[in-house]
Amino acid sequence: MAAETARGLARCLSHGQRARADPRLDLGVLRHAAVRRGRGEAQPDRVQDRLRGHGARPIQEGGRGAIYVPRPRARQVQVRTARDRPVPHPARAGRTRSRARRDPELTRTRIKGVIADRSELASIVARESAETIVGAAAGRRVAATRRLLSPAAHLVARRFVQYDRVLGERGPHLGAAWIAERATGGVIVDGADRVPRSGPLLVVANHPGLADAVSLLVALRRDDAWVVAADFPFLRAMRGANQRFLFVRDGCAARVVALRHIASRLRRGDAVLLFPAGGLEPDPAVSPVAAMDALDAWSRSIESITRLAAGTLVLPALVSGVVSRAAFDHPLSRRRTPQRERQRFASMLQLAFPPLQRVTVGVRFGAPLRSGAGLHDAALASMRALMNQA
Repeated sequence: MAAETARGLARCLSHGQRARADPRLDLGVLRHAAVRRGRGEAQPDRVQDRLRGHGARPIQEGGRGAIYVPRPRARQVQVRTARDRPVPHPARAGRTRSRARRDPELTRTRIKGVIADRSELASIVARESAETIVGAAAGRRVAATRRLLSPAAHLVARRFVQYDRVLGERGPHLGAAWIAERATGGVIVDGADRVPRSGPLLVVANHPGLADAVSLLVALRRDDAWVVAADFPFLRAMRGANQRFLFVRDGCAARVVALRHIASRLRRGDAVLLFPAGGLEPDPAVSPVAAMDALDAWSRSIESITRLAAGTLVLPALVSGVVSRAAFDHPLSRRRTPQRERQRFASMLQLAFPPLQRVTVGVRFGAPLRSGAGLHDAALASMRALMNQA
């Protein structure tokens, strides 16, 4: 009987199981004894050798009185680093593997970061859209509207995460061209021969919003371009694109620091895109009179920057057609006053409905201006001339 029990335990150990039929086996203990059977006597040494082969360990040595306890199997943990690469099977040596299979740890980290960016962008889009619809002062209504807009905000954020990644990987020119091909109906550039291919260049342009910066980067065709932007949470969340942003924070001291940062880039021979209005302006294609009047609000930072970076060329640029006429004339947009709120609501509709984004954006460059006295007035005069030609 003992020999049969020993063989049963060895069989269970071979399958990685525990025998529970005998209460002595529940304790993980087996005593070997020679038991006489019909065909002779079982050999304890042979049973012990078999148990040792299956991972059992003796507690007490000594022939018939040996007590065996199953050896616990140590859990094998495989530690991999980002440099580890699995060795492909010879039959699969010619096949290409995805990055997820080559480096799963790195891929999981990147996916986690992308999801975090998308969630952050979606939260910002939902909050700002809700404030645009019901007003920033309506606390509970903003929260309720924000929850309703959350699914649409995630769709918008997904597109911007993709744009952010492309800008970070391909650079300002090629990345902006890729985005403009998908987010607009095309970019028409007038006066592209006026853009210098190298050297310090300060581009001053109106700011109708949406795809104006992308269209200007396409028209400039320079990979050393930088964009001066306000320190908004949405732009900060775009971790790939914001590597080419020169943020300007509120406060006199912060603005002085930003001007010096811009001038340092120009002294290195880079191109800097500046919106002197410091905020959104009417689109000349849908509100030409309001766009002309908005030029009076331009700051005189152009002269301050050129004084810090001698030899900088100033290039006026007019952007028009970024706001969809269908979105601007929508009944919900027409209910918004003043004109700036109407355009802001139209931009929100345009982001939510991709068919409204198929607009043809126009970029028109003026003659380059040399730094010196009266530069601010000369830039405004050039911008008004460009608007009259449009």
